[in-house]
Amino acid sequence: MTGAAGQKRVPASFVEEFLIGIPSIEEQVKIVDHIDQQHKIVDEVINTSSRHIELLKEYRTTLISDVVTGKIDVRDEVIP
Repeated sequence: MTGAAGQKRVPASFVEEFLIGIPSIEEQVKIVDHIDQQHKIVDEVINTSSRHIELLKEYRTTLISDVVTGKIDVRDEVIP
């Protein structure tokens, strides 16, 4: 570290000579494949959840309509 009074800096020579571990191309491909597989799973869960949400919204709309039009009688129902 160089500099004084809280203004310490990493010398440029340290950064220039710093070795970074990079996986082989084969390992990089495996990592990307794994990420792609996990991404597909997450996308499927999101799509399924979104579809369920849409179905629940449709159900809610139908239920409200049925109650309002009298297709379902809720006069004797007790609200917890």
